[in-house]
Amino acid sequence: METLKLFVAQPLLGKSYETAKEICESVKRKIKTRIYPNVEIEFVGYPDPNVVGTEAGNKHRKDDALKCLSETIQNMAEADIVYFVEDYSTSRTCRCAFEIALRYPIKSVIRESKDNRLIITETEVLDEDRERVNTSILINDL
Repeated sequence: METLKLFVAQPLLGKSYETAKEICESVKRKIKTRIYPNVEIEFVGYPDPNVVGTEAGNKHRKDDALKCLSETIQNMAEADIVYFVEDYSTSRTCRCAFEIALRYPIKSVIRESKDNRLIITETEVLDEDRERVNTSILINDL
């Protein structure tokens, strides 16, 4: 059975580790049941319990923000699927990651919309200079 690697982009400021973990598990269930039912899903960049929900996870210093963005980009580079939760746009790191995800060849970029849809952008690399991008909107119960 094929295995796909999933990275969940979510704002972490003010969230507990338990909340961030449950969001990741919920996303995995949605993907497994509604989009890729015949594949195994494994996480890349699962929330770190030593950072999420701690003071270290809530700092706004420039160097911490840049480190977080660089780790996010590194995780996206390893992922087949990058999933942006509905409130991703409240986080500067997630907004930057979304723009990057749309411009580089990631198998699927999925985001939740405020009107309960999953918007999926799939990229197929044709050769090193060209790629094909297909976007579809799936209306689902989230």
